[in-house]
Amino acid sequence: MVVETPQPMTCCKSSQRTCSFLGWTIGVRAMRRIALGTIAVILVLSSEMSFARECNFQTGEERWGIKTSLPAGALDRTAKQIDLESLMDLANPPLSTQQKNAIKDRRWTGRVTVADSDENDISVREGDIVSIEGFLYRARCQRDGDYHLEVGVRNRMGSPCLIVEAPDPNQIESAALKERATEVRRNLNTLPSGIFTGGANARPVQVQIAGQLFLDAPHIRRGDPSGGRGTRHCATNVWEIHPLTVFSVMNP
Repeated sequence: MVVETPQPMTCCKSSQRTCSFLGWTIGVRAMRRIALGTIAVILVLSSEMSFARECNFQTGEERWGIKTSLPAGALDRTAKQIDLESLMDLANPPLSTQQKNAIKDRRWTGRVTVADSDENDISVREGDIVSIEGFLYRARCQRDGDYHLEVGVRNRMGSPCLIVEAPDPNQIESAALKERATEVRRNLNTLPSGIFTGGANARPVQVQIAGQLFLDAPHIRRGDPSGGRGTRHCATNVWEIHPLTVFSVMNP
């Protein structure tokens, strides 16, 4: 049996009208279009897959030690299932400048009441591990290497939101938490590019999220419950889930 070896492309010179490619005769112009199209596809695919991976730490922010850690034993406890809308409806605590300065390096001990997934009132505080379900609208890379994810209860882009954050795993000291953060970022990489770019054709993605309940106290300000956070200040308060320990897409 004789096996014919495909012949490489030959004769693709500007002075010639055809090329021989794997035994096929192709016009030079057609061959150029194929090459340019292939390059374009490669560039698009590589750019879409690079968004989440390229959000790296540049500079830290206030309460950095709280944002990149969890209370002892937190990962061993079952997350509290929280109704997202009740979390978004929370008012910001009226902390003074002195009170905000007092919790720069520790968690706030105040308690708030939210509804669980069965609409029963439960008491939670900063540092509790909570879980929510909702729709993801945007993922925005910040200078501290965190991804600010904007989530809400409506299946419509531009809706009111809660900010949840996925930090740069390299900024986390705990090995167990770092592993969780790495998995979260890996799952972010599977999202459509419109979630990162805010493109006109972007659609909300239904997600399940878990992590530490966090109060972004430095952003508490009068007259703006969002603290200037989120696309068009979509955040309804300064409560967050930060850092994320679980991120998954529902009904992909």
